[in-house]
Amino acid sequence: MKRRTSRLLRAGIAVVVLLGAGAALWRLFASDPAADAIPVTVEAARTATLRARVVGSCTFRPRRSVTVLSETGGRVVAIPVAVGETVSEGQELAVLDDRALRLELRRAEAARQAAVDGVRGSLLTLRSNLRGAEAGWQRARDALDRDRRLLAAGGATQTQVDAARHAERDAAEALRSAREQLNLGAGRAPGAEPVLDPAGDTAIVAADPGVIQARLVAQQAARDLEQAILTAPLAGTLTALDASLGNHLAPGAAVATVATLNDILAEVQIDEVDIGKLQVGQEVALTTDSVRDVELAGRIALIPPAMTDHLVAVEVDVDQSAVPAGAVLRAGASCRARIEAELKRDVTVVPFAALLQRPGGSVAFVAVPDGAGAAGPAEATRAGGAPETGDAAAATAADDTGAGSAPGLYRLQRREVELGASSVSDVEVTAGVEEGELVVVGNLSLLRDGLLVTRDGMSGNRQDGEQ
Repeated sequence: MKRRTSRLLRAGIAVVVLLGAGAALWRLFASDPAADAIPVTVEAARTATLRARVVGSCTFRPRRSVTVLSETGGRVVAIPVAVGETVSEGQELAVLDDRALRLELRRAEAARQAAVDGVRGSLLTLRSNLRGAEAGWQRARDALDRDRRLLAAGGATQTQVDAARHAERDAAEALRSAREQLNLGAGRAPGAEPVLDPAGDTAIVAADPGVIQARLVAQQAARDLEQAILTAPLAGTLTALDASLGNHLAPGAAVATVATLNDILAEVQIDEVDIGKLQVGQEVALTTDSVRDVELAGRIALIPPAMTDHLVAVEVDVDQSAVPAGAVLRAGASCRARIEAELKRDVTVVPFAALLQRPGGSVAFVAVPDGAGAAGPAEATRAGGAPETGDAAAATAADDTGAGSAPGLYRLQRREVELGASSVSDVEVTAGVEEGELVVVGNLSLLRDGLLVTRDGMSGNRQDGEQ
């Protein structure tokens, strides 16, 4: 009986101890609201300059590269230059056999002179015909006057007078025709007063269609002869030579290529989604395997309005001053371009990780000190002071617990936000979150409005929106 009583006593003491421990634990956890708080990572909304890094593959090319073509064709009799040589504008690159061209020029000049002489001779003939017509008309008039007088004196018949009148009319018509012929030959209106002075014949000859045609043929022959000597169209480097000594070139065949290798452009292929971020004059960083361990500077010179396969070929002026002595920046070499594009200055930004995409728009969860209510962004206004902004406001908000709240506890406010420009990791917030407020970053799908949280940490607070 004593043994049984002792066992019951020990069991009762154990129950009392367990009940006491349970009560103590219940009081401990019931009095600590942090036990129910969910740890989250936060970041303060901040004012920053949004930047985006635009990259593209590129190729170096000369600013100017001209291929010389054979206009007339012919056999190559001389090539006084070699590939790689520096040439000046107008320097001979190749010489063609010009014997047939010289003969053609002599023939064309002879035809032109014959046309000139023909017009001059025609003018002399027309003036002579006009003078003869004038004399014939005058004789016909005199004969008509004489017959009229004789008819009055009874020395002529009416038939003779009528015949004289018809002859005068024919002579007048011949005179009118001769005047018109001379005017037409001189390029004047048919009814104009004829010019009998040959002093202006040079201009008349030059304006004659036949003479013009013959002169054009002669000029073309002269140009063909000039084209027998093919010259450099600009100062630069001979990068290609397609002609060979003794070969016969067809008209339009490529002879040589001259390029400005000391003045290089980079043609950068930019995706259409990034082209709106660029503008003429922006700085560009260029790297290429052809000149290792060197970053070249450049500036955007041209953004063309057209694109090919969703890419825009942006032209960049290249500063070659950083190219080491002895190295060569070769045309045709591939390169890589990096452009730091400034999107917007002094805007409020949050990381993309602070946004939850919903069908109706974007949502952010703002952490406000528990017990502070929803008094406004960051709760950064302090008694007797101006509103705090930026990192200072974020630090103050992070330490503020609100009246009657437990230290380090926050309540989440679900905010509908409006967004603006964005970089790779940050986005502008135009409404819904203000500078200095703490936004939760990370997995937001399980969060809800009013949830009690504790700050697990601050994410890396970048100083701007540069990516």
